[in-house]
Amino acid sequence: MLLNSGEEIEVIGEAGDGKQVLGLIDSGLDPDIVISDLSMPEMDGLSLIYKLKTDRPEIKTMVLSVSEDENHVTQAFNNGCKGYLSKSAQPNELIFAIRHIHSGGRYLGADLGVKMVDLIVQTKKQELFPDIIFTSRESEILQLIAQGFTNNDIAEKLFISRRTVEGHRQSLIEKTVSKNTAELIGFAYRYGLILS
Repeated sequence: MLLNSGEEIEVIGEAGDGKQVLGLIDSGLDPDIVISDLSMPEMDGLSLIYKLKTDRPEIKTMVLSVSEDENHVTQAFNNGCKGYLSKSAQPNELIFAIRHIHSGGRYLGADLGVKMVDLIVQTKKQELFPDIIFTSRESEILQLIAQGFTNNDIAEKLFISRRTVEGHRQSLIEKTVSKNTAELIGFAYRYGLILS
């Protein structure tokens, strides 16, 4: 009803699954865009999108699904879809997405876009941040080193020997693959290991 209410968009066919869509197209139906769910009997949306991309690349496909799973989004775009919207999207966003895809663009729903960016940022953080485990004593000494305390100062503060402090400092340098204390402090600041 929503799509038929405008002058620019006309619904020329409806189907319950991917096989029915292909049957309608084989019988002469010529859509500009196919809007598909992912979960359907007989042939699911991902299979339909791939089949249309392979056999009828001029027909653009768009997903409208309850699934906001990033794997589904990624796979849909990999299979050739031009847009992906959650079924919770507002009507004006759906209309905008259809127009945008029809004019040659690609579209990812606003909420899904934010979710995907958050995922990318988190993944990049995990890739960038080295998998290093410091002991609580090493972390404590790292904070004091960053504050400019000498080995003697740290030994007095923590009631340990100077030699023990030197051992921890050397361990920190080795774990972070730093050349010296200055590089160690730079590493700690870069990865947010220094408490402000």
